[in-house]
Amino acid sequence: MRKLLLSSVALASMSAAAFAADLPRREAAPAPAPIYAAPIFTWTGFYVGLNAGVAFGGDRGNLGIIATGDQSTYYSTEYNRYYGALGRNDDNNTAFTGGVQAGYNWQFGAMVLGIETDINYRGHSNNDSFGFAIPSTGYSFAYNGDKGGNWFGTLRPRIGFAMDRTLLYVTGGLAYGKTGGGGSAYVYETATGIPLNGYSWGSSNSGTNWGWTLGAGVEHAFSNNWTAKLEYLYVDLDKGDKTLVGPVGTPITFVNDRKDTFSVVRVGLNYKFGGPAYGASPVLARY
Repeated sequence: MRKLLLSSVALASMSAAAFAADLPRREAAPAPAPIYAAPIFTWTGFYVGLNAGVAFGGDRGNLGIIATGDQSTYYSTEYNRYYGALGRNDDNNTAFTGGVQAGYNWQFGAMVLGIETDINYRGHSNNDSFGFAIPSTGYSFAYNGDKGGNWFGTLRPRIGFAMDRTLLYVTGGLAYGKTGGGGSAYVYETATGIPLNGYSWGSSNSGTNWGWTLGAGVEHAFSNNWTAKLEYLYVDLDKGDKTLVGPVGTPITFVNDRKDTFSVVRVGLNYKFGGPAYGASPVLARY
């Protein structure tokens, strides 16, 4: 009886051990993989770059006689001046433009505020050769001259709306640039074409004119530091006067009132210092 009881206990123990061995083992859950924070691009920062494009438009103005007493019958609202005789010397010129720019942006949410300055070459020049009759005198006026401006610059704030790495903006501010040239004029008998002795003039006027500019553009960051832009600007460099004063005792004076206005379409490439902001360390997900 005792042997039978011991045998039963031993058999039961062996069966329990075998059943436990067949049960699935419970293992610890694996550690979660780290999740890295995505980089956040920002337009904030200083940048420098290059630009190139085309400038089209040019000088327009009045060439006329002033200081002629009761002959001053032509009035220009554009130049606020009376003319005794009046001619127009408008021209259009399309030329290459290119230069450098630098600026700084501040980003507040989707809004981007900035300031930009640039200095640019402009291949612009024209030659004039024309004349007109002086009323009630039997004489005519002939003029030959050159004019142009080979550089301009701007200083402009920019206000933009950022869609991640694409920026739409408007801009406007101060413009300045070189305008000027030289010219010569003389009076001649209309019927014969013979110049009048002592009625010839010469002038030279070259300097920096100041005006304004207004435009818009789109800029895209195709890497953390490099951006490209397409921009349009309208530039008005105000007027530049060239006065042709006759010899002592001449009763009339000729004046060439000009405005230099032009449009610029250009592309630009900028390098932005500093990159996008990153998380300081990996973010671990815990469950």
